[in-house]
Amino acid sequence: VFREDASSNTITSPLSLEVVLGMIVQGAKGTTKTQMQRSLYLPSDDDSNENITLDLADAAFLALDFQLESIFQKVASDDFKASTTNVDFAGDTSGSVDAVNKWVEDHTHGKITNLVPASLNPSTKLVLVNAVYFKGLWDVKFNSSLTKKAPFYVDGKTTLETDLMNVYSKFGYAESDELGAKLLELKYKGGDARLVIILPDDKDGLDDLESKLTNMNQVAITDTRFVNVTIPKFKIEQTIKYTEILKKVSIKFDKLLLL
Repeated sequence: VFREDASSNTITSPLSLEVVLGMIVQGAKGTTKTQMQRSLYLPSDDDSNENITLDLADAAFLALDFQLESIFQKVASDDFKASTTNVDFAGDTSGSVDAVNKWVEDHTHGKITNLVPASLNPSTKLVLVNAVYFKGLWDVKFNSSLTKKAPFYVDGKTTLETDLMNVYSKFGYAESDELGAKLLELKYKGGDARLVIILPDDKDGLDDLESKLTNMNQVAITDTRFVNVTIPKFKIEQTIKYTEILKKVSIKFDKLLLL
């Protein structure tokens, strides 16, 4: 995904895409099903505790004149816990879009709004939606009094004045000659969730780092040490159309919009 536009920041949820495609697999046949089975891995169950919240929800919105095959409906309901709702895409496109967007907003605790565009085609028969909501507390908290304005390097030459958070503590840490980068692991309290940050050794080394990242084994961290951590406060939003990207891994649809 990030290679589609290397000039901007990228945030995406592979889990959301895999869950939606996992539902499609159950209704696919022939070449399409073979392509998807060859390319996909299915996600694990939801997890939550008092410190970490991970909510995963799925829904299918069907046109009034569209019927799901019984096997697809059973698998979507039993295995993916997906709700099924009939909406009038043809006669009330705006109301149908509002219904989908309201579902997404409710299941992401208000974080994602207006996911489906108002220009949705009235001939739409099926919209499959997946929502992932994650909220966690750092195992080692950042003290807000240590947050300071300072330059952040966007690349080797460009800097932005931004809020930088600071903390000194023991973290998972590694240095990779293969990637030409340092790796830092920030754990969330009360569970196995963690954020891995990869920092290229060179200020202009991000493109080279991205080209070398090919599998998760490259970011395995087995050591801990005391580290002085400085990271910027940030917020990222992005809409990705996956249809063209999926074609590059041999999954093709005649008429499908995946956001």
